[in-house]
Amino acid sequence: MENETPQPPQPLTLPDPPVPEGPSPDPDRLRLIAPWWHTLLIVAIVLVGSLYSGPRISRLKLTLTGLYLTSIALDLVMLAIVWFGLRLTKTTLRELIGGAWDGISLLIDVGLAAGFWFVSALVIGAVKLALGLADLKNAQVSTDALKKAAGGIMPQSGRDLVFFLLLAVTAGIFEEILFRGYLQKQLGALTRNSWIGMVLAAIIFGAAHGYQGARFMVLIAVYGMLFGLLAHFRKNLRPGMMAHTFQDAFSGIMFFVLTKYHFI
Repeated sequence: MENETPQPPQPLTLPDPPVPEGPSPDPDRLRLIAPWWHTLLIVAIVLVGSLYSGPRISRLKLTLTGLYLTSIALDLVMLAIVWFGLRLTKTTLRELIGGAWDGISLLIDVGLAAGFWFVSALVIGAVKLALGLADLKNAQVSTDALKKAAGGIMPQSGRDLVFFLLLAVTAGIFEEILFRGYLQKQLGALTRNSWIGMVLAAIIFGAAHGYQGARFMVLIAVYGMLFGLLAHFRKNLRPGMMAHTFQDAFSGIMFFVLTKYHFI
Protein backbone atom coordinates (compact mmCIF):
# COMPACT_ATOMS: atom_id res chain seq x y z
CA MET A 1 0.00 0.00 0.00
CA GLU A 2 1.46 3.27 -1.08
CA ASN A 3 2.00 5.96 1.50
CA GLU A 4 -0.25 8.96 0.96
CA THR A 5 1.48 12.30 0.71
CA PRO A 6 0.33 14.47 3.62
CA GLN A 7 -1.64 17.51 2.53
CA PRO A 8 -0.76 20.93 3.92
CA PRO A 9 -3.37 22.31 6.27
CA GLN A 10 -6.00 24.45 4.55
CA PRO A 11 -6.33 28.02 5.79
CA LEU A 12 -9.42 28.71 7.79
CA THR A 13 -11.85 30.84 5.75
CA LEU A 14 -14.45 33.03 7.36
CA PRO A 15 -17.67 34.12 5.68
CA ASP A 16 -17.75 37.63 4.31
CA PRO A 17 -19.20 40.12 6.76
CA PRO A 18 -22.77 41.13 5.93
CA VAL A 19 -23.15 44.35 3.99
CA PRO A 20 -25.12 46.85 6.05
CA GLU A 21 -28.50 47.52 4.55
CA GLY A 22 -29.38 51.06 3.71
CA PRO A 23 -31.79 52.92 1.49
CA SER A 24 -31.41 51.65 -2.04
CA PRO A 25 -31.04 54.30 -4.70
CA ASP A 26 -34.09 54.98 -6.82
CA PRO A 27 -33.00 54.27 -10.41
CA ASP A 28 -35.95 56.16 -11.87
CA ARG A 29 -35.52 59.36 -9.89
CA LEU A 30 -32.45 60.55 -11.79
CA ARG A 31 -33.27 58.90 -15.10
CA LEU A 32 -33.92 61.12 -18.11
CA ILE A 33 -37.55 60.69 -19.11
CA ALA A 34 -37.19 62.72 -22.33
CA PRO A 35 -34.36 64.09 -24.48
CA TRP A 36 -32.65 67.24 -23.14
CA TRP A 37 -33.69 69.26 -26.18
CA HIS A 38 -37.33 68.41 -25.51
CA THR A 39 -37.04 69.85 -21.99
CA LEU A 40 -35.43 73.00 -23.37
CA LEU A 41 -38.37 73.32 -25.78
CA ILE A 42 -40.91 72.86 -22.97
CA VAL A 43 -39.24 75.49 -20.75
CA ALA A 44 -39.04 77.95 -23.66
CA ILE A 45 -42.73 77.50 -24.47
CA VAL A 46 -43.70 78.02 -20.82
CA LEU A 47 -41.60 81.17 -20.36
CA VAL A 48 -42.51 82.77 -23.69
CA GLY A 49 -46.16 81.97 -23.09
CA SER A 50 -45.98 83.62 -19.67
CA LEU A 51 -44.30 86.71 -21.13
CA TYR A 52 -46.86 87.28 -23.85
CA SER A 53 -50.02 85.65 -22.48
CA GLY A 54 -51.37 88.72 -20.70
CA PRO A 55 -51.07 91.27 -23.54
CA ARG A 56 -52.12 88.84 -26.24
CA ILE A 57 -55.17 87.57 -24.34
CA SER A 58 -56.32 91.15 -23.69
CA ARG A 59 -56.07 91.95 -27.41
CA LEU A 60 -58.14 88.91 -28.31
CA LYS A 61 -61.04 90.31 -26.26
CA LEU A 62 -62.32 86.85 -25.39
CA THR A 63 -65.28 86.26 -23.16
CA LEU A 64 -64.44 84.49 -19.91
CA THR A 65 -65.92 81.27 -21.27
CA GLY A 66 -63.81 81.65 -24.40
CA LEU A 67 -60.75 82.33 -22.25
CA TYR A 68 -61.35 79.20 -20.18
CA LEU A 69 -61.87 77.00 -23.25
CA THR A 70 -58.74 78.45 -24.87
CA SER A 71 -56.73 77.71 -21.74
CA ILE A 72 -58.05 74.15 -21.63
CA ALA A 73 -57.10 73.67 -25.30
CA LEU A 74 -53.58 75.01 -24.67
CA ASP A 75 -53.18 72.69 -21.68
CA LEU A 76 -54.15 69.72 -23.85
CA VAL A 77 -51.69 70.77 -26.56
CA MET A 78 -48.90 71.04 -23.98
CA LEU A 79 -49.88 67.66 -22.55
CA ALA A 80 -49.53 66.19 -26.05
CA ILE A 81 -46.04 67.72 -26.35
CA VAL A 82 -45.06 66.23 -22.98
CA TRP A 83 -46.46 62.86 -24.02
CA PHE A 84 -44.42 62.98 -27.24
CA GLY A 85 -41.22 63.58 -25.26
CA LEU A 86 -42.02 60.70 -22.93
CA ARG A 87 -42.62 58.40 -25.87
CA LEU A 88 -39.08 59.02 -27.10
CA THR A 89 -37.76 57.27 -23.97
CA LYS A 90 -40.64 54.77 -23.79
CA THR A 91 -41.97 56.34 -20.58
CA THR A 92 -45.73 56.31 -20.02
CA LEU A 93 -47.89 58.95 -18.37
CA ARG A 94 -48.93 56.36 -15.82
CA GLU A 95 -45.29 55.83 -14.86
CA LEU A 96 -44.83 59.58 -14.61
CA ILE A 97 -47.84 59.96 -12.32
CA GLY A 98 -46.70 56.98 -10.26
CA GLY A 99 -48.27 55.22 -7.29
CA ALA A 100 -50.30 52.06 -6.92
CA TRP A 101 -53.78 52.25 -8.42
CA ASP A 102 -55.76 50.52 -5.72
CA GLY A 103 -58.45 51.62 -3.29
CA ILE A 104 -56.27 51.93 -0.21
CA SER A 105 -53.58 53.96 -1.99
CA LEU A 106 -56.20 56.29 -3.43
CA LEU A 107 -57.75 56.83 0.00
CA ILE A 108 -54.32 57.64 1.43
CA ASP A 109 -53.79 60.12 -1.40
CA VAL A 110 -57.13 61.78 -0.63
CA GLY A 111 -56.13 62.15 3.02
CA LEU A 112 -52.72 63.53 2.07
CA ALA A 113 -54.33 65.99 -0.33
CA ALA A 114 -56.66 67.28 2.41
CA GLY A 115 -53.84 67.61 4.93
CA PHE A 116 -51.59 69.26 2.36
CA TRP A 117 -54.27 71.78 1.43
CA PHE A 118 -54.67 72.82 5.07
CA VAL A 119 -50.94 73.06 5.82
CA SER A 120 -50.10 74.80 2.54
CA ALA A 121 -52.86 77.36 3.17
CA LEU A 122 -51.13 78.31 6.43
CA VAL A 123 -47.73 78.54 4.75
CA ILE A 124 -49.03 80.57 1.81
CA GLY A 125 -50.87 82.87 4.20
CA ALA A 126 -47.60 83.59 6.03
CA VAL A 127 -45.80 84.20 2.71
CA LYS A 128 -48.55 86.59 1.62
CA LEU A 129 -48.05 88.58 4.80
CA ALA A 130 -44.29 88.66 4.21
CA LEU A 131 -44.76 89.86 0.62
CA GLY A 132 -47.31 92.50 1.54
CA LEU A 133 -50.11 90.72 -0.30
CA ALA A 134 -52.20 90.50 2.86
CA ASP A 135 -52.65 92.63 5.93
CA LEU A 136 -54.29 91.37 9.11
CA LYS A 137 -55.22 94.92 10.11
CA ASN A 138 -56.54 96.06 6.76
CA ALA A 139 -58.73 93.62 4.87
CA GLN A 140 -58.88 96.02 1.90
CA VAL A 141 -55.20 95.36 1.17
CA SER A 142 -55.90 91.65 0.76
CA THR A 143 -59.00 92.33 -1.33
CA ASP A 144 -57.21 94.73 -3.67
CA ALA A 145 -54.31 92.31 -4.09
CA LEU A 146 -56.72 89.47 -4.85
CA LYS A 147 -58.61 91.47 -7.48
CA LYS A 148 -55.38 92.62 -9.10
CA ALA A 149 -54.01 89.07 -9.21
CA ALA A 150 -57.26 87.74 -10.66
CA GLY A 151 -56.73 90.03 -13.62
CA GLY A 152 -60.29 89.64 -14.84
CA ILE A 153 -60.03 85.86 -15.17
CA MET A 154 -62.31 84.85 -12.30
CA PRO A 155 -65.89 83.76 -13.11
CA GLN A 156 -68.53 86.46 -13.19
CA SER A 157 -71.64 84.38 -13.96
CA GLY A 158 -72.99 80.92 -13.32
CA ARG A 159 -72.03 79.83 -16.85
CA ASP A 160 -68.52 81.17 -16.38
CA LEU A 161 -68.24 79.27 -13.12
CA VAL A 162 -69.09 75.94 -14.80
CA PHE A 163 -66.34 76.35 -17.38
CA PHE A 164 -63.94 77.69 -14.75
CA LEU A 165 -64.42 74.50 -12.72
CA LEU A 166 -63.69 72.46 -15.84
CA LEU A 167 -60.51 74.50 -16.27
CA ALA A 168 -59.62 73.91 -12.61
CA VAL A 169 -59.75 70.15 -13.15
CA THR A 170 -57.74 70.34 -16.36
CA ALA A 171 -55.11 72.68 -14.92
CA GLY A 172 -54.87 70.78 -11.65
CA ILE A 173 -54.05 67.55 -13.46
CA PHE A 174 -51.93 68.97 -16.28
CA GLU A 175 -49.81 71.38 -14.23
CA GLU A 176 -48.86 68.64 -11.81
CA ILE A 177 -47.89 66.38 -14.72
CA LEU A 178 -45.85 69.16 -16.32
CA PHE A 179 -44.15 70.80 -13.33
CA ARG A 180 -43.98 68.16 -10.57
CA GLY A 181 -43.90 65.17 -12.90
CA TYR A 182 -42.03 66.00 -16.08
CA LEU A 183 -39.91 69.06 -15.19
CA GLN A 184 -39.07 68.13 -11.60
CA LYS A 185 -37.87 64.65 -12.57
CA GLN A 186 -36.18 65.73 -15.78
CA LEU A 187 -34.34 68.69 -14.26
CA GLY A 188 -33.33 66.50 -11.34
CA ALA A 189 -31.85 63.99 -13.79
CA LEU A 190 -30.10 66.68 -15.83
CA THR A 191 -28.51 68.25 -12.73
CA ARG A 192 -27.98 64.85 -11.03
CA ASN A 193 -29.72 66.21 -7.95
CA SER A 194 -33.43 65.74 -7.27
CA TRP A 195 -33.54 68.72 -4.87
CA ILE A 196 -32.10 71.10 -7.47
CA GLY A 197 -34.65 69.76 -9.94
CA MET A 198 -37.43 70.48 -7.45
CA VAL A 199 -36.28 74.08 -6.90
CA LEU A 200 -35.86 74.77 -10.62
CA ALA A 201 -39.30 73.34 -11.41
CA ALA A 202 -40.85 75.53 -8.69
CA ILE A 203 -39.13 78.64 -10.09
CA ILE A 204 -40.39 77.86 -13.59
CA PHE A 205 -43.87 77.27 -12.14
CA GLY A 206 -43.81 80.74 -10.60
CA ALA A 207 -42.43 82.28 -13.79
CA ALA A 208 -45.26 80.66 -15.77
CA HIS A 209 -47.73 82.98 -13.98
CA GLY A 210 -46.17 86.25 -15.11
CA TYR A 211 -49.57 87.81 -15.78
CA GLN A 212 -50.17 87.96 -12.01
CA GLY A 213 -47.21 90.21 -11.22
CA ALA A 214 -43.80 89.76 -9.60
CA ARG A 215 -44.89 89.24 -6.00
CA PHE A 216 -47.48 86.66 -6.94
CA MET A 217 -44.89 84.90 -9.08
CA VAL A 218 -42.75 84.51 -5.94
CA LEU A 219 -45.79 83.31 -4.00
CA ILE A 220 -46.67 80.76 -6.66
CA ALA A 221 -43.05 79.55 -6.79
CA VAL A 222 -43.24 78.85 -3.04
CA TYR A 223 -46.53 77.06 -3.63
CA GLY A 224 -44.87 75.03 -6.37
CA MET A 225 -42.09 74.07 -3.99
CA LEU A 226 -44.66 72.75 -1.52
CA PHE A 227 -46.26 70.66 -4.26
CA GLY A 228 -42.80 69.47 -5.25
CA LEU A 229 -42.08 68.27 -1.73
CA LEU A 230 -45.39 66.40 -1.66
CA ALA A 231 -44.63 64.65 -4.96
CA HIS A 232 -41.05 63.89 -3.88
CA PHE A 233 -41.93 62.19 -0.62
CA ARG A 234 -45.18 60.54 -1.72
CA LYS A 235 -43.58 59.43 -5.00
CA ASN A 236 -46.70 60.05 -7.02
CA LEU A 237 -48.61 63.05 -8.33
CA ARG A 238 -52.14 62.15 -7.28
CA PRO A 239 -52.32 64.04 -3.94
CA GLY A 240 -50.93 67.14 -5.66
CA MET A 241 -53.45 66.83 -8.48
CA MET A 242 -56.32 66.59 -5.99
CA ALA A 243 -55.12 69.49 -3.83
CA HIS A 244 -54.31 71.65 -6.86
CA THR A 245 -57.71 71.06 -8.45
CA PHE A 246 -59.54 71.70 -5.19
CA GLN A 247 -57.58 74.90 -4.51
CA ASP A 248 -58.31 76.36 -7.96
CA ALA A 249 -61.97 75.35 -7.80
CA PHE A 250 -62.36 76.68 -4.25
CA SER A 251 -60.78 80.02 -5.23
CA GLY A 252 -63.10 80.43 -8.20
CA ILE A 253 -66.22 79.53 -6.22
CA MET A 254 -65.32 81.85 -3.33
CA PHE A 255 -64.49 84.76 -5.66
CA PHE A 256 -67.76 84.26 -7.54
CA VAL A 257 -69.85 84.14 -4.35
CA LEU A 258 -68.10 87.10 -2.67
CA THR A 259 -68.37 89.37 -5.72
CA LYS A 260 -71.92 88.30 -6.66
CA TYR A 261 -73.22 89.17 -3.21
CA HIS A 262 -71.01 92.28 -2.90
CA PHE A 263 -68.91 91.07 -0.01
CA ILE A 264 -65.85 92.40 -1.82
